[in-house]
Amino acid sequence: MSDNEQDWLALRPQEPSPSQCCGSGCKPCIYDVYEKELAQWERAKAMQDKSLLLGKKEQSNNSELNPDTFTAFSVSSVEQLTEDTYQYKFELPGNSSLRLSLGQHIVLRGVVNGLEVQRAYTPISPRNAEGYFEVLIKCYEAGLMSKYIKTWKRGDVVFWRGPFGGFPYQPNKIDNSKRKLGEGRFACWRMGCTGLGCLAALAMLCRALGDAPSRGIKCGGVLSAPSGNFSSPNFPGLYPYETECTWLIVVAEGSSVLLSFSHFELEYHDTCAYDYLQVYNGAARDQGNLLGTFCGHSPPPPFSSAWHVMAVVFRSDRHVAKHGFAAAYKKDACGGQLTGLSGEITSPRYPESYPNDAECRWSIGGAGGGGPLTLVFADFQMEGGQGCGFDYVALFDGPTITAPRLGRYCGSARPPRTISSTPHLFIIFKSDFNIGGRGFKAHFYSGECQEVFTTIKGNFSSPQYPNFYPNNLKCQWSIQLPPGYRVKVFFLDMELEGRSSLTGGCDYDHLSAFDGGTENGSLLGRWCGRESLAPVTSRSNQLLLVLHTDRNTAKRGFSISYVGVVPMNVSCTRTDFHIQIPMQSLAQLERNRIYLGTPSCAAQVVGRNFKIHTRFDTCGTESQRRNNTSVIISTLYIDFSVGDQEDIHQYEVQCEPKKKEASVTLIAGPDPSRLSQAENLVDAQQWEGEAIDAREIKSQDTSDIVFISICILAGLLMVIAVVGLVLL
Repeated sequence: MSDNEQDWLALRPQEPSPSQCCGSGCKPCIYDVYEKELAQWERAKAMQDKSLLLGKKEQSNNSELNPDTFTAFSVSSVEQLTEDTYQYKFELPGNSSLRLSLGQHIVLRGVVNGLEVQRAYTPISPRNAEGYFEVLIKCYEAGLMSKYIKTWKRGDVVFWRGPFGGFPYQPNKIDNSKRKLGEGRFACWRMGCTGLGCLAALAMLCRALGDAPSRGIKCGGVLSAPSGNFSSPNFPGLYPYETECTWLIVVAEGSSVLLSFSHFELEYHDTCAYDYLQVYNGAARDQGNLLGTFCGHSPPPPFSSAWHVMAVVFRSDRHVAKHGFAAAYKKDACGGQLTGLSGEITSPRYPESYPNDAECRWSIGGAGGGGPLTLVFADFQMEGGQGCGFDYVALFDGPTITAPRLGRYCGSARPPRTISSTPHLFIIFKSDFNIGGRGFKAHFYSGECQEVFTTIKGNFSSPQYPNFYPNNLKCQWSIQLPPGYRVKVFFLDMELEGRSSLTGGCDYDHLSAFDGGTENGSLLGRWCGRESLAPVTSRSNQLLLVLHTDRNTAKRGFSISYVGVVPMNVSCTRTDFHIQIPMQSLAQLERNRIYLGTPSCAAQVVGRNFKIHTRFDTCGTESQRRNNTSVIISTLYIDFSVGDQEDIHQYEVQCEPKKKEASVTLIAGPDPSRLSQAENLVDAQQWEGEAIDAREIKSQDTSDIVFISICILAGLLMVIAVVGLVLL
C-alpha cells in the first residue's frame, strides 16, 4: 500500500458502533453524520483533493439550532426530580426561542470514555419559551449517555442539533365520512423517530390525541396557558351526538393542575355507559391514571393532578343530548386538593431553598378512600424558633383549618409519623419574610394503601384488586407479630407492569419486601410482571411490603396471604421426638393447648420453653414409607381458638430414624384450601437466639449408647465363657 493510500485511509471517517445510536434504530442520528462524512471523504479521495475535507463542520458556538451541525448551549440549571430523573435548563441568546413544532425532538452529543454517543430527547418547555429551553431526562445506571449526563453542572457547555420529526395535530372536526383505520396513530409514527428519547412524548400525545375517533364539531386540544376554561361543544346548548373530545392540559413542570366544574349535565346511566366525562391524572389514557368517570347531573369534585399534565375526555353516543359541562383549570405551584390513595407533597422549589412570604395549603382525601390518612416526612429542614412562629408546617385532623390541630413543626427535626382519625388531612406550609431552608418532602397514604397487621394470620391485596390498581402509588403493608415469630408470605396472585426492556429490571411498577418494619431493612425480594412466586419468610418478627406504581400502564395487582410461623426446634433419635418452642412466641397460650398427636401429650414448661419429649410408640405417631424410606410421622397441634371461633394450626412432624433427621411442615394454618401444597416452614436446626440445649438432647439420646453397651457386655460374657470352657 502506497503512502498516499495510507494517508487517505487515516482520513476516512470511523464507523460508529450500534451502541452509539440514539436508540432502537432512531434516525437521524449519529449514522446520518457518518454517512455524510463518508460521502464527502469518498468524493475528496476520488478527486484527490484533501481541501474538500476542510469544509466539514460538526460543532458551532453561535447558539443557533441546526439539523446538520451540533450547536453549543450552556446549562443554566440542574434539578433532580426523582431518584433517577433530572430536569435541565439551557440558555438561549437574548429572547430567542427554539420554536419547535409539536412532537419535534433534538439530538444530544456526548463523549464517554472516548466513545461518541448520541441520544434523542423532546424538550418539555413551552413552544414560545424565550431565552431558554428545558429537557427532562431519566438516567439509567448502566447507560452510556446517562454517565455523561450525570456529570453536568451549571455553566457546562453541551452540544445539540435538530430539530427532527413532527406531530401534525389538528383539533377534532366534524366529518361525515369515516376516518381511515389507524390514521391518528399513523400520524404519530410519521415523526421520524422511534428512539427512547422521543418515545415518551409520542406515547402520551398519540394516545391522548391521535387515537380518538373524530365525530363531533371542533373540540378538544392542548391547553398550555397557566389558566383557562373549556366546555362541551355548543355549551350552553345541547352537545352533538356521537362526539369524542380530548383536552390535554399542560402547565409548567413542577406545578399541578387544579380542575373544577361550574356546570355539569350529561345523560344519566348507573355505570355511565352512554354519555360520560373522564378525568385522567396525566396524559396517558390508562386505567391506572383514571381519576373518575362521570355522568348525570352531579358535577365531579375538584381535582388536583399529581404532576403537571391532566387529560379530560368527553364522549356522547347517538341518543339523548344534554347541555354538557363547563370547566376551569389553573396552575398551582403548591397546595391543592389531593384525592389519590397515595402521593407526595413538597415545599416550593424543593430541594432548593423555599421562597419567602409563601403559603401553601393541601387538602388530602375525599375521593375513594374511607380510612384514616398517614403522613410520613422523608426530609425536613426549615427555619426554627420557639413556638414555630416564623416558618412552619401545620397539620389538621380534617378537611379544613377549623379541624383539630395535630401538630406544628419547624427546625431540622423530622416530624413524627402522623395518622388522622378521619379520611381527611389539611396541611399548611408558611414562610416569613427572611431566613429559609431546604423545605420538606412528605408522602401520604390512605385506607387500603397503608395497613398494619398484628394478627397471626391474614391476607390483603393491592388497591382495587382484582381491578386495575391506580398509578402514582406508594403503598405500604406492615406485618408486626409477637417476638420470636417469623412471617411467611404466600403470593396467591400477582400481575404488575412488566420488566424494563432496556435494563431487564423492575424499573416501573414493582413490589418489594423488606425484613423488619422499615425500608432500611434487608431486601428480601423485588418483583414485577406476571410471575408465580415462591413464599418468602422473614428473619425477624416484622416484614414490610411496599408497592410502587408509576404514571402509566396499570395491571390487576396482587393478592397475598401470610401466616406467623412459630419458631420451634425439632429433633429426633431412633426412638424419640424432642420438640422445643420459646414461650415468648406463644405467651398467650396455656401449655395444654400445645400437644403432639393427642391432648394427653401436652407440652411441659421447662425454663423459658414449651417442651415435648415422647417416644415413637405414643402420642399418635405412625410409621410410613415415603420415597422408599421409613419415616415416623405425628401431628403437632397449636390451638389459638378464642370462644366459638376455632383456630388450630397443625404441623406435621417427621423423623427419619436411621439418619436421626427431623423436619416440620405446616399442614393447616392460614387457609388450607390455598396452602394445599405443604411448605417446609421450619428447618430442623436451631433458630437464632433460641438454641436448644445440645447437652440436654445428647443426654436424652441414650438409645445408641445402651445398644452398644449391651453388645460390649455380651461380648465380654462370651469371652469369659470361652475362657472358662478352656480352663475346664
